[in-house]
Amino acid sequence: MMNKKLILIPLSALILGAITWQTLPSAKANANEIARDSVNASNAVLGVGIEHVKITSENNKVAHFYRDTVNLEEKSENYKPDGTLENKVIVTESGKRVISIGNNNGKLESFTWLLPENIANENKELISKSLLKEIKAELSFKKWIDDSGQFINDQNTKKIKSVEGSKITKVSIDANTDLPIKKEMFEVVGGKEILVSTEEYTIEKNDLKASIFNVDKTNIKEISAPVDKENTQKGN
Repeated sequence: MMNKKLILIPLSALILGAITWQTLPSAKANANEIARDSVNASNAVLGVGIEHVKITSENNKVAHFYRDTVNLEEKSENYKPDGTLENKVIVTESGKRVISIGNNNGKLESFTWLLPENIANENKELISKSLLKEIKAELSFKKWIDDSGQFINDQNTKKIKSVEGSKITKVSIDANTDLPIKKEMFEVVGGKEILVSTEEYTIEKNDLKASIFNVDKTNIKEISAPVDKENTQKGN
């Protein structure tokens, strides 16, 4: 049983590290106009769906992160290379209820509990923030090289890259919203770029909400929150 409080950490801090994004302005408009237009465009698409980040590592392990900033729900799930579920955590009821599903030697074990009010409020605050906005904001300090020689699908997509020694980061950006679409991490070995991990960012339609956050509650055991009473003050 866990002996620390369960509180969500901003997913961008967990999955993106310190990569940053720098707007590459068009010759047809100044940087301020582009920044204003991209903010308006991104605001139009955020909050109307469920934000989704998919991470694939070099050993083919896959992790999914979902955030619903309107209904204040979030889910993370991890899969083994063979596609078997490793663990899943769903946070509902505005950050208050936690459902934890783990794979114990092939047998799924499910537990649920209600968090203390102060921790639930911290979760609520975190889940209310757009994950993709957080990611976009973190893409603001590192210098990038224009890598848009070949578009992914059409000319609404641009690519940038950063080179640091043997490590190369390539990011695909939606040219209309400046929101990230995909990030690829490479390691240069023997002059060849070896793919280390991939992160894909999408906004799922709200009609998928039921399938994303739904869970069979018949075998879930209700337990007391695995939280130390002395560790329930914010910041502990």
